[in-house]
Amino acid sequence: MKYLKFITVFLFNFIIVNKVKSIAIVLACLLFPFVGSFKDEKSETLIYKEMKIDNQWCYLYHDDGDIEMKSFSQKQTLHNVKLVEYEFNDVNIISWIVFIILLLIIIIPIFANDSDSEYEMDDVFTKTLSFFVECEVEDDYYIYHSFGKLLSRERRQYNVRNIANHFGISLTGLRNCPDYQSIQRKRHNALNKLGI
Repeated sequence: MKYLKFITVFLFNFIIVNKVKSIAIVLACLLFPFVGSFKDEKSETLIYKEMKIDNQWCYLYHDDGDIEMKSFSQKQTLHNVKLVEYEFNDVNIISWIVFIILLLIIIIPIFANDSDSEYEMDDVFTKTLSFFVECEVEDDYYIYHSFGKLLSRERRQYNVRNIANHFGISLTGLRNCPDYQSIQRKRHNALNKLGI
């Protein structure tokens, strides 16, 4: 249960620390089903005359009182004396452009070496771990621990929001910390041995 809570707090801190990238991820997920899904625009032209000129099929039509011509290499099928054409919907182009920009915002920071543009995963981890850090007083020392690991033993108490960052604890650093049992855990284990 504690690990599920850790994942929830981690995701929350990821969104807070990486605001622009998080918005880009959400927008890309919402836009993905619609990219390229808009139907082509249908246009119908009333044909006045159809004729073949030099291996080209020409179709004459009226446009604002003038006679205009469309030509094709193959004969076109007319529906009720109308030439039906489909044009690519411009909304598809716009949706692809926006989607690609969002993907660039999401992907480029993964490979970036610039601290301003990359994902700040260390900051997310330390803020998340700080949420789970507990402090106990034992023999005039303030003992900071989390997930069964001893983070630090200090003479004075710290009132720092990101305490894991203050102690310089990273994900690998947490695994290398010595095991620790809190006073409550020791008491609970002793009572279990006694059968109480």
